[in-house]
Amino acid sequence: MSLKVMSRVWSDYPGAGEEMLLALAIADRADDTGRCPPTLISELAVAIKSDSNGVNMILGKMVCRGWLDEADLTDVDEEDMDPQIAWQINQQWINAGTL
Repeated sequence: MSLKVMSRVWSDYPGAGEEMLLALAIADRADDTGRCPPTLISELAVAIKSDSNGVNMILGKMVCRGWLDEADLTDVDEEDMDPQIAWQINQQWINAGTL
């Protein structure tokens, strides 16, 4: 967990509600550069008390906004086809709080 990234999300993230919770869940996994290790979509859903479809919709918004990039699609869980995705929070946003 990066306190730098978590603090930036608390103070400057443009979304609210479930989107803010998801940003915090991603930031909780990030290092100071905004890089997150591979994480299951279902883990993020549990973290924000939502479902995988809701998380995927929010992630799409975050990517379109430029706040988040998919760094690596690493694996698919054989049981439920739940992808593990490594995420990268926008470095410019981390450093300046703007996109």
